[in-house]
Amino acid sequence: MFGLRSNSKTDDSTGACWFIIHRREEAIPLSIIVNSLGMQLRRISAGELEFKVEGMGSELPFTMAIEGANGEAMPLIKRGQHLPASYSQVFTTIESFRTSAFLHLVIGDRFLASDDVTLCTIRYDKGAFQMAGKARYELGIKVTGDGRIKVVSRNLDQVVGAKGPCMSFEKDVITSDVVSSLLEDARLGREIDGMRAECAALLRNVEEDLSSIDVDLWPMARNVMSWREKREYRAFRAQAQKLLSVVRSKSPYDVSRELGEFEKHRIPDMRMKLERHIEVVQRR
Repeated sequence: MFGLRSNSKTDDSTGACWFIIHRREEAIPLSIIVNSLGMQLRRISAGELEFKVEGMGSELPFTMAIEGANGEAMPLIKRGQHLPASYSQVFTTIESFRTSAFLHLVIGDRFLASDDVTLCTIRYDKGAFQMAGKARYELGIKVTGDGRIKVVSRNLDQVVGAKGPCMSFEKDVITSDVVSSLLEDARLGREIDGMRAECAALLRNVEEDLSSIDVDLWPMARNVMSWREKREYRAFRAQAQKLLSVVRSKSPYDVSRELGEFEKHRIPDMRMKLERHIEVVQRR
């Protein structure tokens, strides 16, 4: 699983987002992906879908989001946005030679996309074989005041003669019962989602701290470290890697405790030791 980076323009700016993308040789068949979401598929290749929302007033009653690389629901148009509203974005790959991408568009206000309701999935195939930052995948959303949602998508670097993106959906009508259940589910999940958001922020802090140590401190400090101290550092990084690899599969309660302990004690302690060695190097 890899990331897409993007620059977005929307009525309610949400900043940079990261999305799921697969290598061609590693791409998961779309039928497997959407079947795992419990969808009865209807597919089109025209690159355009339209949905009807029953009983929608002057404001959007739910958030429209896309699944990020870590499973988080990244908001595109937020609940309460005055209608009409629109959103447009062009994605680009962050690694070279990507020719296939998959986007999962959801509605709801939960922290994880898997807890929301799938609106549609979009599969881009036969993109140009090129370097990072060159591929372009366009997504546009328009929500009108009469309760219609239009989703438009294009692969801007599609190989000549290839079909457009494959857009799959289950239902093109979002009933008032579905809207009510989304609001109730968001209310019931507010506490656990708050903890998940805190854990995600803590996880990002730990990853940034580790990256800073690896780039700024370790290369210089290791020149004067003994083999025992180097072994201690490698054990520290192995512990960090193991923690980060399993943290997403645990409950937010366990994650918060383990990450908090690591950030408050292990990282500052290792940073202090490396900084002492750097002082030795600088005095030489």
